[in-house]
Amino acid sequence: MSYLNVYKQELELLAEQPKDWKERLKHAVYKRILRAETLVYTFTVPASYYLRGEMLCEDVSELGEMNYTQQDLIQLLVNDFIRNVRRISDPQHIYQKLLLRDRRPVKINSKRMKPDSGEMSNVVEVEFRIKRSLALRLEVLLADIAELHPDARFSVEDVLEIIYCDFIEAYKNGNLKNVVEKIIENAQG
Repeated sequence: MSYLNVYKQELELLAEQPKDWKERLKHAVYKRILRAETLVYTFTVPASYYLRGEMLCEDVSELGEMNYTQQDLIQLLVNDFIRNVRRISDPQHIYQKLLLRDRRPVKINSKRMKPDSGEMSNVVEVEFRIKRSLALRLEVLLADIAELHPDARFSVEDVLEIIYCDFIEAYKNGNLKNVVEKIIENAQG
């Protein structure tokens, strides 16, 4: 699990003060390459949530006549979360909302499937590719929250898991109306 790795790297880059023009150029190129990087985060969700997400993506693909994947769904959820963060811009409020929306199962009770065993697993690992700049934005928010609540150690993976599980739970319970149509509309325009 990562905890503010991108944030710490960015602070280190800002602290570096290249002296001559060659070092400044090298530093600028390195920062440009780093900022264009795509990172992979892995988080776990209940298998039933993952399957429900797969069925939703399949519905969007069929009805929207497009290829829509879990990666696309998670990207939509992250973009929506970031949009709300920008709109609210209050780390205390966002922290409270994360706590309220955190319906993740307790990790101690979750079983993981052993590669060579026939055991069923009740969790699935999800990989999500995210632009470094977006990960940095999330980590800056999490650093702000950690300053307000030193015992609150949310990682990017935690946030991804919370927003995914919260969305699937709301979808499963019928709290979201016209989800497929709204997703198709968002994807097409």
